[in-house]
Amino acid sequence: MRFHVIIACATLALAGCQTPAGKPSVQQNIAVTCQAIASAEDALALVKDKLTPAQMAIVRHAITIKAPVCNAAPFPATLTDASYAALTGALADLARIKQEAQP
Repeated sequence: MRFHVIIACATLALAGCQTPAGKPSVQQNIAVTCQAIASAEDALALVKDKLTPAQMAIVRHAITIKAPVCNAAPFPATLTDASYAALTGALADLARIKQEAQP
């Protein structure tokens, strides 16, 4: 359920950041994804003692994927398709682990 809330929030954020042509820019998509990852990381930090070693390994891997993209200012204007897929995959992994860690 919370995964759906994250996706809904990301979608609404994208809707508010549309370019004049009506489509969000690549940089806006990257920014929203990075913000969603940061939110998931914050939530997981609160339950880190409940995470299994395998889940912690996935979290650490997601952080290594997002760091070069999301820790840059400003966010990159472009990414390769593979890099963007890895970034959104990292978000999906974090959201899944967050849901698994909920009581």
